[in-house]
Amino acid sequence: MVAFRDVENLCSSVHALSNIYERRATTVDLDDAKSDSDEEAVVDAGIFDAAAEP
Repeated sequence: MVAFRDVENLCSSVHALSNIYERRATTVDLDDAKSDSDEEAVVDAGIFDAAAEP
């Protein structure tokens, strides 16, 4: 049987990972906009946007 604390820890971990992906997507958008062509930045941003969606 799964303890309540285990479920709570799992939820906290998933939430933390979600925040990391959101921050990384923002960082990638800014970096790509500066260094790559506009097309590459849009493609890279789309990959992270799709990964962040539930």
